[in-house]
Amino acid sequence: MLRELLVREETELLRELDELRATLQQYTQTSIVEAADHEARILWLNMLITAVAAVSGLLFASLVTTGMMRPIRRLVEGTKAIENGDLDSLVPVTSRDEIGALTQSFNHMVTELRVKERIKATFGKYVDPRIVEDLLKQPDAVSMAGERRVVTVFFSDVEGFTSLSENLTPTALVAVINKYSP
Repeated sequence: MLRELLVREETELLRELDELRATLQQYTQTSIVEAADHEARILWLNMLITAVAAVSGLLFASLVTTGMMRPIRRLVEGTKAIENGDLDSLVPVTSRDEIGALTQSFNHMVTELRVKERIKATFGKYVDPRIVEDLLKQPDAVSMAGERRVVTVFFSDVEGFTSLSENLTPTALVAVINKYSP
């Protein structure tokens, strides 16, 4: 009887052990499915976060690039304007970096070109334009001591010039003389 009792208990224990094993396998299977689900969700979230980060990075890079290229484009447009003879164009200085320094130098150059053009236009009315051009090209070559040259001088007496000059403005008188010069 003891033996039967032991066999029954052993059988009962084995059955309980089988039930526990089956329950454990069921929990394991459920855990595997849930883990696979979580892994798929996490993988999807990682891809979504990566895509958002990539798009954000590209947008940021685009904004930075546009911000850096705008002053360079303005300088290029200003250079083309100067190349076409428009000395009235100045480029606005929008930064304090190297591009800003370059823009300030560009504007200074334009100002100096304007001054040279004004000098050339003004002196060109009274002095041979070739001399003015040489003076502007080589300002250090001008000697206050003078130089020797063989030249021809033409003196002309314009009849009634004194009374004419008394009645004209200086600008009008220069215009008349420039028309008279052979």
